[in-house]
Formats: sequence, C-alpha cells, structure tokens
Amino acid sequence: MKAALYARVSTNEQRKESIDDQLRECRELCRRHDLDVIEEYSDRGRSGNEVNRPGYQKLLRAARHRDYDVIVAHELSRLWRSESEMHAIKEELEYLNVHVVTDDGIDTRIVGMDILIAVKGAMAKQELRQIAHRTHRALKGLALDGRSAGGKCYGYFAATKSGTGKREINEAQAREVRRIFVWYAAGKSPRWIAERLNEESVSSPGSDWERTKRRRDGKWLASAIHGDPKRGSGILNNELYIGRYIWNRRQSRKKLRSGNREFLLRPPEEWVTTSHPELRIVSDDTWREVKARQRERADQIGARVRLGLSKYQAYAIGAYPKYLLSGLLRCGLCGSNLIVSGPAQGYVCATRVNGGLGACSNRLRLPRVRLERMLLSWIQSVLIGAESEQCLLRAWRARSRENSPGAEYAAPGRDAELKLAAGVGSATAGEIDAPRSSKYYEQFVTTIAARFQENPRETRATLSDLIGGAIRLIPKGGTQELAVHCEFSNATFGLAQLSNSLTATRHAGNLGGTGC
Repeated sequence: MKAALYARVSTNEQRKESIDDQLRECRELCRRHDLDVIEEYSDRGRSGNEVNRPGYQKLLRAARHRDYDVIVAHELSRLWRSESEMHAIKEELEYLNVHVVTDDGIDTRIVGMDILIAVKGAMAKQELRQIAHRTHRALKGLALDGRSAGGKCYGYFAATKSGTGKREINEAQAREVRRIFVWYAAGKSPRWIAERLNEESVSSPGSDWERTKRRRDGKWLASAIHGDPKRGSGILNNELYIGRYIWNRRQSRKKLRSGNREFLLRPPEEWVTTSHPELRIVSDDTWREVKARQRERADQIGARVRLGLSKYQAYAIGAYPKYLLSGLLRCGLCGSNLIVSGPAQGYVCATRVNGGLGACSNRLRLPRVRLERMLLSWIQSVLIGAESEQCLLRAWRARSRENSPGAEYAAPGRDAELKLAAGVGSATAGEIDAPRSSKYYEQFVTTIAARFQENPRETRATLSDLIGGAIRLIPKGGTQELAVHCEFSNATFGLAQLSNSLTATRHAGNLGGTGC
C-alpha cells in the first residue's frame, strides 16, 4: 500500500529537527507495516486546531486524487486537535478508502478503531485547553507581580531585550510618543500626524519586529495613532504611557478555519492593573487633554449617527458606503486597497490617505463611477474575445491557490475544460467549484447593476471570482496612463482625466483577450 507521511510543529521556535524526528519515526512505522512512502508533507508553526495548514491541505488534496492509500503520522494530534475537523475528514477518508496509521496506536484498517480515535481526539482537544489555561495562569502571576507578561509596546525596550530583564523606556521612541500626544491635543488629526511622521522618516511601531504577515515597511498609518479607545489599542489609548499597566484586557483566539487571530474584549473586572510610575512618558495634563478631545469627537459622531447617518458616514461626514469594486482594487505601488474618499467619490490608495505621500507615492484619484464603467466595459470586451476561456481558467487557478494556501496546482485537465464550456460548477468534496462559462459571466456583467442592487455581497463575490481575486492599478508615465493587472487579463489605459472618451491601448493580455 502507498503511504503519505505528515508531520507538524506548533511554533516556529521549536527545534527544526522536530519535523525530521517525526518523519523518521513515520518511516520506521511504514517499514514495520510494509508501506511504500510516496510523499511527505509537513507544517511548521501551525496549530492542529487550524484547518488551512498548507501542508495539511496538500495532503488532503492528494487523498482526493487517490494518490495514496494510507496517511501516516507520529501521533493523531499531529493531524488534528479539532474534534469537528477530525470527524468530518475521517468520514471523507473512509469514503475515499484512505486509512490513518499513527505511532500512538491508531490504525483504521482494524475494525472497531472508531472508539479509540474519538477518545484520542477528545484528549488532544483537552490537552490544548490545558496548555492555554497553564499559560494564562503563569502570565497572570507575572502581571500581578508587576512584571511584563509579554507583548511589545512602542516607546519601550521589551523586557527580553533590556539589561535589567524589565521593560525600559526607549528615549528615541518616547520622544515621538510625546509629540503625537501634543499634536493631537493641539487639534491635529491622526492622518496629519501620520503624514508628518512619514515625511520625517520616523520608523513606525512594528517596523523592526519579526513579522511574517503584517506590513514591515516602517510607514505610519492613522489607525496606529487613533486605535480603539474601548480596546486600549493605538498610541493615544495606551495607558502604559502614564505609568498604568493593564493586562488581560483582551482575549486572543484563532478562527477555526482560517487560523487568523481575533481579539475579544474581556469584562473590566477580569483586568489586572498595576502601577509603574518609572514607565511614565506622558504627563497627566496632556493625557486628560487628549481624552477630552476624543470624547468631544465621539460626541460629534454620535450626534451625526442620531441624525440618521451610518457610522461610516458619521466618521467621514460625507457618504461612505460599500461600492461595487470595494475590496477588489489594489494599489499597484504598495499593495493596499483602493478606497472611495472625498465628496467627489474618487478611488485612492488607503495607505496614501492614512499615511501621506511618505507612506505611498501613488497620487492617483480615480472617479468612482467612470472607473467602474471603464473596468466593466474592458472585462466585457475580454469575455467576448477569442481567448476568453483561457483567461477564465487562469483566474480560476488563482482563486484555487488563494482558497488553499500553499497549494501547487497543475493546469486543469479535460474535465475542467468541459465544465467551462458547459458552464457547470460541480466539484468533489473539499474542492472549489469549476469555472463557469464565458457566456455566463458575459450575461453577469451585462446585468451587474441590477444584481448589485439586489444582492451586493454575492455580486461582488462573483466579480472577484471572475477576475481571479483583485485588480491592481498602476500609474505609468506620471499620471498619463493606467496599467490594469489581474489574473483574468491585463490592459493599459490612457487616463486623460478618466474622461468619457477614455480608451484602452493594446498590451500583453489586453482587450479582446489576446495574450492571456
């Protein structure tokens, strides 16, 4: 029987040899069971409670393609710590006639193994909860003792990097914190402050942190300054700057399928507050002035909400709803979303708006209605072109990679070609739908205005599927041309103030679908 090996460690800090140790034990297990190893999969720094582990998803995809007969792991907990995921995939593997063998006694080729799997699954879940409980208990002890319970804070050296083993003030950053407070108290907006700091090339919080997912370009954004007063996030809401340390304000947990973290606010009675006058950076008077201005601003917004405006409208004063292309347009220079800004409703780079030209040099402001009309007309022209089906297949592959992180997709075979021609979206368990036909999307774009009025979320999702995720807009020749790039196709347009007579120029993969 053919076997696929799987190994996993929960954190990147674990020994790199740990993966190799698990795989070595799995190979030995295969020799004892007379199994032929055909492939090895692994995940580093991933919890067993996560579903979208790249190596794990590759393992499942190979099982659905009948590439092997047995999954071999060192322990059942290496595969799953989520009981719901374990039972769902176990049912699917039984249907595929794929077995699971582990070094801790699991072998689904043996009748009656379901009870042992259920028990071990429950034990793995309980172990995860116990680890979280013990960690929380230890951190609470540190906080009650007046010591740092972890976390990084702008304006201070972390306890692990200070000479005393305690958190200490970073005078260079503390100077910037004081300036931010003084500016805001004097009436400057967070956007103005962020733009000023970027102009002066002041490094932002997190610029020297070892991040892997969030931005590390050292640019300030308004959100890092104003934050959320209720959650205590943002420079202006950090009470450590007045010598008060609050621990356990928020609860962190991972979302089940994506593995992304979300933070929930705990009741105030569960907070642990300690006084640290030696860590004070901002005076009480300045702190009170900032809080007074925040309350005044909140009252103004509340009054606008009571007058019938939405929260977004209240913040922006003008209209600020979600539009057809919201979340689908990206700045080609920095990768941020393009947002609708200003009374003229123009698409602009979000980083440029919130951080100034020092954060992103993209000066384009594209009229919303005309840009939407232009892009939809271009998409429709590609759909009626000779190479439209190839463009749709490429967008489909891109969407598939996004839905299954770390996946490596081969070109769709004859089945996918037939599904595309027929406009059929049938897929096996765990796979995304096959691409719809170009005729379906052509009709969709033709009636998109009515569809958007009826169901905005579904219409935007279908449009995202069509283009393969998002459209990148890149200024060329100053502001003379606009390059449009997406998985679906590419084009270059003459801007000409985005007038009604705006036309597209020929480009690799441009109008008509040529060069896809």
